[in-house]
Amino acid sequence: MVHLSLAAPHGSTHSFPHAGFLALTPLKIEGVVRTRLDHHRKPLKACNIQVALRCYEARVGPSGVAQSRLLVDHAVTLWSKPRDEPCADIGDGDWPFKIVLPPRLAGPSSATFHEYRVFWRVEAVINHVPIAGVGHKMVKTCDISLLRYDSGVSLPPNAPGWSQVGRPKANPALRYVVRPPTTPLGPQDLVPVSFKFAPSDPTTYITSISTTLERRFAFNAGSFPSADFDDDNEDPMSSTTHLLRRTPPPPSSKSSLPKVTTSIIASAESTEIPRVEGGLFRKTLTLQIPTPKSASHWAIGETMRTELVTLRFFLRTKVTLAYPHTGALESFDLEDTEICLIAANESERRLAKVKYQEAVARARSRDGKRLPSPPPSPNPESSTRMTVDELIATGGSAKTKTPRRPHTSSGLRDAARGATRRSVLMRAEKEVPSLRVRSSRGVISASAPASSSGHSERERERDMEIERGRVVYPGPPAECYLPVVPSYSAPHPSQHPNQNPQNPHALPQHLRPPPTHSHSSYTHTTNTRPIQTPIPSISTSRSLSSSAPSSLPTPVTPDFVAAWEEELERIAAQSQRRSEEMLGFATRGRSMGVGMVGRNAT
Repeated sequence: MVHLSLAAPHGSTHSFPHAGFLALTPLKIEGVVRTRLDHHRKPLKACNIQVALRCYEARVGPSGVAQSRLLVDHAVTLWSKPRDEPCADIGDGDWPFKIVLPPRLAGPSSATFHEYRVFWRVEAVINHVPIAGVGHKMVKTCDISLLRYDSGVSLPPNAPGWSQVGRPKANPALRYVVRPPTTPLGPQDLVPVSFKFAPSDPTTYITSISTTLERRFAFNAGSFPSADFDDDNEDPMSSTTHLLRRTPPPPSSKSSLPKVTTSIIASAESTEIPRVEGGLFRKTLTLQIPTPKSASHWAIGETMRTELVTLRFFLRTKVTLAYPHTGALESFDLEDTEICLIAANESERRLAKVKYQEAVARARSRDGKRLPSPPPSPNPESSTRMTVDELIATGGSAKTKTPRRPHTSSGLRDAARGATRRSVLMRAEKEVPSLRVRSSRGVISASAPASSSGHSERERERDMEIERGRVVYPGPPAECYLPVVPSYSAPHPSQHPNQNPQNPHALPQHLRPPPTHSHSSYTHTTNTRPIQTPIPSISTSRSLSSSAPSSLPTPVTPDFVAAWEEELERIAAQSQRRSEEMLGFATRGRSMGVGMVGRNAT
């Protein structure tokens, strides 16, 4: 056998979720119909799989459902057998579905009364071959709570003119006019009712007036319980019945008569009825329609008429007159006036429209985010700006950086397995002609005038410089930013190559960059202090100004960068040796202290 289940994409199946509002916006219901084989793993011979949204009305008695009818049926076929075969096997499978109903959909709201019930259901049905003792159909249902949000239909106004009540028509005791609201009203709406009275005796006055809103529930005449809950064309053989079936009793004259059930919904009363000009009495009473606590409580209902039941609402008014001469009181019941009630008031309807519009806007925004974004426009200014640290970390390309052991007291960190600073700079210069490399620790600015030759000449000149072991940055003014250890300001060798040779702060000969014939002037502005160990450094701030358009670019040799890295490693090794000496001194001190304690103890 096959197990049938009905699942919702979100929420519980106690009340099937849905999107939209009945009779106001499109109603969308989504879910999945699942079939699973049992432990025997035997498929089921079936014809089709359907899912449907249906509305039922049922007459409920002491022993269960006595009568039921189908009001709305909207079915969709999810799977069907091949045309040339009578049936096909069904095994494990998922069949998602999406039902979209139009706004103008018939069917009342979900409601439960003492003897009557209206409910909506999502049903998954498998029509299979007849099985003895089982039937030909498997059904899985789930209730869905729906409320109508339409504005209803207005009732025609009352006939103009005066109505009368009391004594013979030749001399009535009281004439009156009642003006109830003609527009449909919903829960929490106010019901204003205006009255105008004209007693036949001028000395008579009205002592009190009361109005009651009644719900009158009437089962239509000639209706009798049906044998099945489904529609009349359905086969009674089914593996799952919707409600408990009962054998219909024979119709009788008593059951053919309509049964009316009256319930009081709201009431209002007043004892102050003022007299106006012309001896008339005017008064307006206001009632408020209550709101049901929840869908599981008894419903108030709405004005409706089906084949099974008629539900209407009336205003019943009672007036009490007082006769001053005799001191007698007399009460009269005025003619009942009908009003129209709906399931949702105007404010709820507006709020539902706003919610639906917001949901549509969110859905459109989600669909827009899912679309592929257009490729970003190339920005040559930003594409040629890169940091030296990023180049070293990525090896000049999009390669994964291999993790290395950090520098600790136990030893130096591992050597870089990727590209070194020298190779990165040379590769970056090859890939990007007008490269602008920057670092957060220092700055070297070089100016290169625009060449009068073509692009091919600049390429050949750059290749020649690379072959000689020098990294040259051709093209427009370029900047090379290198890390700097803050120290003294070293004069540029092109300006003062041998100034003060005995100065301990001068760079060693093997660390000096090769001299160039440049007409560029450098201005060194830094506040530094000298240190004992000469470390190759560059001033942290330099401003470059080009004095001649034919000046050559300032080279930065890879040997200079390598010397800077070697000096950093030497300082780190020296720091490690000092740390080891401190640790050895502390260990020897502890051992000597333990020996002294032993000798004192002996």
